[in-house]
Amino acid sequence: MQAAYAHTTGYSQTHSVVFLSDNLRNTLREVIRENGLSPEKLMQDWETIERGIHTWLRSRHLTRIVIEFFRPGSSEAAARWEFPIGYTGSGVEDDMWLDKNYLRQLIAKSKRPTSDCSYRILLSTSHGAPTVDGFCDCAFPARGAAGRYGDRDRPHDGRRHVLEIAMLSTTQAFDKFRQRLELGDTEQRDAARRQKEVRECIRADFDLARDFLSGSYSRHTKTKPLKDVDVVFVLGQKERWRRDKPPIETLLAFEKCLKKTYTEPGQVEIGRRSVTVEFEKNYYPEEHEGEVLSIDVVPAFESGRNEYEITDKETGTWIKTNPETHQEQSTAKNKELNGRWVPLVKMAKGWNRANGKPVKPSFLIEVMAEGLVEAPFSNYPDEIRNLFAAMEANIGETWPDPAGLGPPVSDQMTPALVATARKALQEGQRKATLARRSEETGRQGEALSIWREILGEYFPLS
Repeated sequence: MQAAYAHTTGYSQTHSVVFLSDNLRNTLREVIRENGLSPEKLMQDWETIERGIHTWLRSRHLTRIVIEFFRPGSSEAAARWEFPIGYTGSGVEDDMWLDKNYLRQLIAKSKRPTSDCSYRILLSTSHGAPTVDGFCDCAFPARGAAGRYGDRDRPHDGRRHVLEIAMLSTTQAFDKFRQRLELGDTEQRDAARRQKEVRECIRADFDLARDFLSGSYSRHTKTKPLKDVDVVFVLGQKERWRRDKPPIETLLAFEKCLKKTYTEPGQVEIGRRSVTVEFEKNYYPEEHEGEVLSIDVVPAFESGRNEYEITDKETGTWIKTNPETHQEQSTAKNKELNGRWVPLVKMAKGWNRANGKPVKPSFLIEVMAEGLVEAPFSNYPDEIRNLFAAMEANIGETWPDPAGLGPPVSDQMTPALVATARKALQEGQRKATLARRSEETGRQGEALSIWREILGEYFPLS
């Protein structure tokens, strides 16, 4: 096994610490992806990593940035990239971070990690470095392939520290996970911008009584990445004639309208009850964080107080719905469980997405959680495992529309899908039990990795 070393040249132009840190992040992200791995962990941990880099560059204690790669189940590094940091009289020798091709050439000489590897990012500092929150002392593995590095890789010897981001407890990880699932100002602003664009498009071609946000976005149960944001367009009197036509004709009319603005192939597609506008087909968390990926445009007619009729392509009929009732019931359940029900539902939806969406539609998860989760609420790890068990036992049941108007929410769950969902829910329970055992036996890193397998990419490892 070889390491990739990046030795600086005589070039000594000094840029700001922030400039160097930004280039370092962008370079590492690119080379990690080019080697077949996801840069997600780097980007999720970057706030802490950057805090250490800024502090130790300014104090001139940062000596190396190291990335170690591990094959599944192994504690020995299968490959390692090392980037020494040099200093001149005026600051950091930063030319290597500005020459990405030079770094790629160096990395190409080292052993390439396999695509199933995990990795950790270490910062090495000289003696006397100031303490930075979020880091703890660690050591390079003392045995195996990593041991070939001799004196360079000895654990902390009084002259040099090797530090990695401190491990989270399971409680801390779930709390951080909960926060990550919340939609921030960036998502809200992008959602407002995208909705405005779509609304202007539809208003130009149709007589509208009103339009409004609906679905999980309005109930605050929408998860990241922000896809399929529902906007209901209530058609006015001049469009009433469409109600007497098959629903597919209205969907086709909306599709034709949207395609005039959104012209890329496959960007506008008809779904069962809406027309979807895709803004990003390929999603990378580190590039599209905070962005709305798609909007579902839902044609509707008023049919009563807070009641609407919407299209259903599968049944060829107009079906009734009451979004306000759905929202009221969701709000009441969340209040009953002291604000913990909505985060739990988001976590369950994260599980569904990470496992190929065995439960369809995702609204069914909300409906089931409303009926199956009861007070008192214990903690998120136990409650998510209990919800998996309850859903496994009840996934084959008929779950009606909470407003009592439309078809059952569970009408997409065929016997084959029910069997698939049961198997996935059983696996979720099994892994949750393994995660608890790992935690109880002191293998916290393994416990967090298992929870991420269960709940998806937004679950933090550090």
